[in-house]
Amino acid sequence: QNKSFSDQVVPAFIDRTGLFWTFTPKGPLIFDRVTNKFMEWHDAKSWTRQVSVKLGQPLYQDHEGKLWFALNQRGLCRLTPGTATVELFMHNPADSNSIGSNDISNILEDKTGLFWFGTDQGLDRFDAESGRWKHFTTRDGLDDVGIRAILEDDRGRLWMTTNKGISRFDRESGTFKNFGTQDGLQESEFGHSSAFRSARG
Repeated sequence: QNKSFSDQVVPAFIDRTGLFWTFTPKGPLIFDRVTNKFMEWHDAKSWTRQVSVKLGQPLYQDHEGKLWFALNQRGLCRLTPGTATVELFMHNPADSNSIGSNDISNILEDKTGLFWFGTDQGLDRFDAESGRWKHFTTRDGLDDVGIRAILEDDRGRLWMTTNKGISRFDRESGTFKNFGTQDGLQESEFGHSSAFRSARG
């Protein structure tokens, strides 16, 4: 055990290269299953300075290999393995081009490379190339702002479970269709990460 790191850890994450990551307030620890050894992330000071102790758990590894984490109601962290890059995304009420909430429940990268974030204030879309954010709430047709999970179907539509049922978002038309108990759902409120996609898409 490396005594320079905290005993406080969050759930582990295995990236696409097979490395096993676990996280402490003082920085990530990486376990190499080939050498059977833990390695400290080489820029732990940057992690401690920017992320502090408000870290959450790993949520997603995108197509470029970057790791995304939800912080403890402090927004998002994006870490680039192999570099010293730690980027933070936080809600700024004075900036419309910021994430809509610091409480993030899930992440989806769609087939086109756009990122979608479920929050306690609705659905957020992030274009990593332009750096632009767009927010969707009940004003846009979403049935409830408390999003529990997001999935993409074979047609590129997004399906979200919420506190009031299921919302389907058509990206081409920019419209939502909502489903509730009147459509056959047994309950309208879903738990965290409640979602399922069948083999038929």
